[in-house]
Amino acid sequence: ELITASSLEITRKAGFAVEDILVEGRNQTDKDQIVSVLQVEKGSPILAFNPHDALKRLGDISWVKSGIVERRLPSTIFVRLYEREPIAMWQNNKIIKLIDREGHVLRDIGKDETPSLPLVVGDGANTHAADLIAQLLQYQSILTPLRAAVRVSNRRWDLQMNNNVTVKLPEENIGAALDKLHKAITEQQIFDRNVVALDFRLPDRM
Repeated sequence: ELITASSLEITRKAGFAVEDILVEGRNQTDKDQIVSVLQVEKGSPILAFNPHDALKRLGDISWVKSGIVERRLPSTIFVRLYEREPIAMWQNNKIIKLIDREGHVLRDIGKDETPSLPLVVGDGANTHAADLIAQLLQYQSILTPLRAAVRVSNRRWDLQMNNNVTVKLPEENIGAALDKLHKAITEQQIFDRNVVALDFRLPDRM
């Protein structure tokens, strides 16, 4: 039911006016951007503020995954943010961006920045990175010397290592290939040999 402007003014004078905006869960999201998106001014009638519409606008901010927006009468707007967490850097068309596990772009990465996150490269790498990284986290012997994971034809991965060795992974059953690579590194010291590439695309041989 619509509240007329005169009725809202009465409520404002009665003390139902915005005095505080309380935000919880903000780590990366810009504070000024939140205030701008809420579209509410201090001293305005709090009953004129629509939490549902404000939440929809908050969802347009790249860092915001979900949230809660409430009017806490008589005078507080409460916002609880659930932010996206970066898991990798994604390079595509020479531009490097920060992405979350869903492949959602959070922001561009500056030239002088060096986040301690894996680098994935190529078309489709952003949407397939989460599964690969989850498996790589089980093998620090592979993750530590990894320079970049390159998406090939949006079907499989090549791992480019810091020693210039290329590791070709299969389209399916990546976990088994990574386990073989881990054993080759730790048990056979494969990276100490004069190796240019390791091909794991055939399940029965390297």
